[in-house]
Amino acid sequence: MMIRKTLGGRELVSWVVPAAVLFGAVVPAFSAAAPDDKRVQIEAAGDACSLRYLESGPMDGLPVVLLHGARFTADTWVKTKTLFALEASGFHVYAIDLPGFGKTKCPEAKADVFLKQLFESLGITKPVLVSPSMSGRFSLPLVTVNPELLAGFVAVAPVGIPRFEKKLSSITIPILAIWGEKDRVVPVAHAEMLAKAIKNTRKVILKGARHPSYLDAPAKFNAELVTFVTRCSTSQKD
Repeated sequence: MMIRKTLGGRELVSWVVPAAVLFGAVVPAFSAAAPDDKRVQIEAAGDACSLRYLESGPMDGLPVVLLHGARFTADTWVKTKTLFALEASGFHVYAIDLPGFGKTKCPEAKADVFLKQLFESLGITKPVLVSPSMSGRFSLPLVTVNPELLAGFVAVAPVGIPRFEKKLSSITIPILAIWGEKDRVVPVAHAEMLAKAIKNTRKVILKGARHPSYLDAPAKFNAELVTFVTRCSTSQKD
């Protein structure tokens, strides 16, 4: 249930949901202002690109970078309450409009260097990277070549996994592979591939959910994500 309030002229949105208890973690109900809508200059195809992103959460929280699929944008993570769930759990969240999508009107970026440029431009150090569907073409080159740049990786049925199969075993960071049971775009067998190749992988199949599992089962998706990011944050502090 959504509750809207105004405080000091700024709208606050409260989402009251049943506590989801998964593997000892509780995702609380939360109250949060709309995220900051920002832009940063990066290079794309040799030209300057004004990239749009949303940012929220405490500055000292573990950074979480949310990418998106081909039919979605940064705003998707507001609609699914994922951004607010992470913020309420103490994490610093960046939701990105990838080049050519949403409000980022610029040429296609080089997939193999884009995320490195983004992290450097925003001053992001060792985030948890959340990568659904199409965004796999940006995330998989990074996680297979420079996994040390990440605290954890959330594979939300990203495209391209078989192409990187030979490099998967070199990944040692925590992995959450989360798929919809009824995914007809990226087969659940690709989640099995990750789980077999990478020891530190947790595989989650959301019952009844399709390819964009975060739309069909947002509460379960968010609970699993918060649990995983909390684990990554604890590991970083040890």
